[in-house]
Amino acid sequence: MAIPTLNALLLSMVEQDSRELHLKANAPASVRLGGKLVPFKIPPLSAGSVKQIIYSGLRDRDKFELEKNLTVEVAFGIKGLSRFLASIYYQSGNLSALYRRMPWDYPIWKRLDLPDFLESPRPGLHLIGGKDAYESSLLLGSYLNHFSSSQSGKSSVFSRSGGLFGYTEPWTEHFGVGSDLHSVDEIVQRVLSAGGDLVAFEAINSRAGRREILETAFRGVPVVATVLGRSAEEVIANFTADFPVHHLYSVRNKLSRALRWILVWEELPTFKPRQVCYAHEVLEVNQHVRRMIETPIANNITRHLIDAPESGRSRSIYLSLKELLDQIQIDYDTALLAAPDPDLLKEYLGKRGGDRRAGRRR
Repeated sequence: MAIPTLNALLLSMVEQDSRELHLKANAPASVRLGGKLVPFKIPPLSAGSVKQIIYSGLRDRDKFELEKNLTVEVAFGIKGLSRFLASIYYQSGNLSALYRRMPWDYPIWKRLDLPDFLESPRPGLHLIGGKDAYESSLLLGSYLNHFSSSQSGKSSVFSRSGGLFGYTEPWTEHFGVGSDLHSVDEIVQRVLSAGGDLVAFEAINSRAGRREILETAFRGVPVVATVLGRSAEEVIANFTADFPVHHLYSVRNKLSRALRWILVWEELPTFKPRQVCYAHEVLEVNQHVRRMIETPIANNITRHLIDAPESGRSRSIYLSLKELLDQIQIDYDTALLAAPDPDLLKEYLGKRGGDRRAGRRR
């Protein structure tokens, strides 16, 4: 029997309205449906077949990183189908992969009820965070789709592994920016010369990549980037991580001047089967926040958000979780798991009239 192609497997996943495709040696390919893994009606795939399928979707630089680090994550899109995030890794000496679908039009942005100032990126840096690369990339895609449809804007996305995906209105139409570009500066120049309104970077985790992104935004280019983090404070910590001490002051200084806002979100299960709700945190960078970012430890940003007026432009994820509890959309244990600091959530609920029974099913 012929080995199925990666595109055929991804197409079948989308047609079944699944978000996950799993590949591993000595088992059939499978998709997740209703919380369970359902195998395709094909024979088990050998280790060689799995490697052939996975490698068909990788470029040479992806393969090099995989063989060097034994793991790689790659974001890519297939025109007319969807965007995907592939997590590829070695398990017991054999290659395995998880492909997660990131729909072009996933309506997170509209459902979050976000303040208007997030709508249009200004010159500088805008950061989107999530608990993992999938969630942050999902929100990035929703943001770019919303931006393109509402502003008739153009954007380009640069993945962790170096692949560049360029889109016009609607942003799911590929306009052919080359994927052979290497440096951030080359990418930016190509995007701007093509009339792009912003440059978006997905899951750039290397220190050099983060430094280039910061320098680009510092020069006044509108940049949107995903960074892991369940709060604005964690996003800042992860963005500035691993820089040598003698460079850290300069990095924090430029970040404080280039950063415009941080948006963090998390998808949570509700009491109703197969329904979800969203918690989020928004940090608008003002002069007070800039001073906090410049300090060696920005650990007072969460307190700044908690103390912010509930009607203000910034809001903490702890307020968002409290609102979901008050609306009885989530239970107390779910809120604690979603909180970056569970003890801080308990303190927050205690000061604002919450209790341990909040959100429990009556």
